[in-house]
Amino acid sequence: STQSTWGIKAERALQWITYQKARGQRPSDTSTAVLEKLYSMYEDGLRRVGVVDFADLLMQCLDLWSDSPECLAGCRDLHQYIFVDEFQDLNSLQLKLLLVLVGPRPRLTVVGDPHQAIYGFQGGCPNIFGKLAEAYPNIICQHLSHNYRTLPALVAVAQSIITPAKYAEFEGPKARLNCFASAEEEATFVAHVAARRHIESRWGHGRAVPTTSADGSAPEGSERGAHSHPVREGVQWHLCVHNALLEGSGMAGCVCCPCERDHCASGL
Repeated sequence: STQSTWGIKAERALQWITYQKARGQRPSDTSTAVLEKLYSMYEDGLRRVGVVDFADLLMQCLDLWSDSPECLAGCRDLHQYIFVDEFQDLNSLQLKLLLVLVGPRPRLTVVGDPHQAIYGFQGGCPNIFGKLAEAYPNIICQHLSHNYRTLPALVAVAQSIITPAKYAEFEGPKARLNCFASAEEEATFVAHVAARRHIESRWGHGRAVPTTSADGSAPEGSERGAHSHPVREGVQWHLCVHNALLEGSGMAGCVCCPCERDHCASGL
């Protein structure tokens, strides 16, 4: 009925209402009578079936604190020290709830990166760190400049989006963008890379493919010179030609150490 009456799809209307709630907006805060009516109909529908959505949990909590200062004081006594991770992902409603709970005596620590704020479509606050500084002018900001869980090359690529000139100064291995025509083509590429990385980590980079069996013979197609890097002789091998991972990938098979066949996957 919503679509036939106003030409607005119900799904689109719900997205808009959710966005408005994330910004802390009430039906009376909307810009047109039609949108206000839609918002009010949605709220009436929730009340009729006795349910609330996620934003209602926050908005009703704010209403409770506003109507009952004693309840707010009790919550502040219970949560005297507050830590918020991924602070940049908070929307305006969540920020308001946090600031009311923290109150005038901030015992608050937040961790976040404004460059990682990607939830604007869900009402994310674009200047959330600035709003925090406005609420607490004496807040101390500690910049965390070292990344301990991501490869430097990936950090450099991410940094290049923010400051492109710095990527040219990066001295480590550069990231590469690979595009594929299909999911199968991408999966084949990943299998090749995984196999090569497994060999490099197991046997050492640049001398990874074992080509000689215990009796001195070599598997077909693995003669010296058939590979682009030196090989190490005298290592036992096992050729798995029916490896499900490699079927249809264009890879001949994989070379495995006999004692650990379940743990090897080395592309030829």
